[in-house]
Amino acid sequence: MNKLFSIFLLLPLAVYAEPPKIVSPIDHAPLFHACSEKQENLNISSNQLIDKLVAIYHINRKTAERVVSLLDTIPAAAQPGFDCSNVDTEYNNIHK
Repeated sequence: MNKLFSIFLLLPLAVYAEPPKIVSPIDHAPLFHACSEKQENLNISSNQLIDKLVAIYHINRKTAERVVSLLDTIPAAAQPGFDCSNVDTEYNNIHK
């Protein structure tokens, strides 16, 4: 009984741990800014990128963490010359 109870407690965590299937409209601009900053410095770490989004664009930390995690799932975004104007479409196509 305890094992079954533990599984039910962990199930919601597994669901929330998955990245969303599409980019929420509220995340379009922050994701674009994250991508643009990543293109300026491809060696920037996720934590540095989050700090930069919070400081420069006044994006709250939770949103910055979310969009950086979205950006990290797009392999092409880590390549030079990636077109950030379509970063949300690229994410949606990858996660269909």
